[in-house]
Amino acid sequence: PVDLAALRRFGTAETTLAGRNGVIARTGYTADDGYEFYCGPDDAAAVWYSLYEAGLPYGIAPAGLSCRDLLRLESGIALCGRELTRAVSPYDVGLGTTVALDKPDFVGRSALVARAATEGEIALVGLLGAGPRVPRAGAQIVDTHTGRQVGTVTSGAPSPSLGRPIAMALVNLDALASSCDLAAVVRGEREPVEITAMPFRRRSWPVTTHQAAS
Repeated sequence: PVDLAALRRFGTAETTLAGRNGVIARTGYTADDGYEFYCGPDDAAAVWYSLYEAGLPYGIAPAGLSCRDLLRLESGIALCGRELTRAVSPYDVGLGTTVALDKPDFVGRSALVARAATEGEIALVGLLGAGPRVPRAGAQIVDTHTGRQVGTVTSGAPSPSLGRPIAMALVNLDALASSCDLAAVVRGEREPVEITAMPFRRRSWPVTTHQAAS
């Protein structure tokens, strides 16, 4: 009963699906256009199988969390617990525009006001691996000339789209300013990496008339 074309990106609406009540959201963590359906745990299996059976004529296939996380990484989307932690502010990962400092009061406002007024010490960057070894979360990023650690990988995986390992990492600004050669430490070996723009793979959301008007 919901007009999906009129549901703007990140919009939500209460509805029914497969006879079950829930909330549909035009959201997702892959940068592709899609929808998520939230319902009670007792209804989840019925909804899932209903969608699966309806999609069989169209070649639908289940996908797991690893697939979703890879698409997230290729799209350069920060993840709580990886790129975003209690020690990392939105300003460090390029999400400062999502902070509404004009709101009078919210938890953490004073800390974010102070951080917004400074340059900070780290930044989130995209990395392309030169070899087959994949820098995983927690791997050190080092200056190849001095051996000094200058950053840490937050997410990493082999990219089927690019045919190369990719990663996101928090790197010290002084290392970025010096344009030093970087390597990721993978199983004790240094793997050369180069900084690249994100997203690694760009996707486009279909723009509806409703979105264009807004």
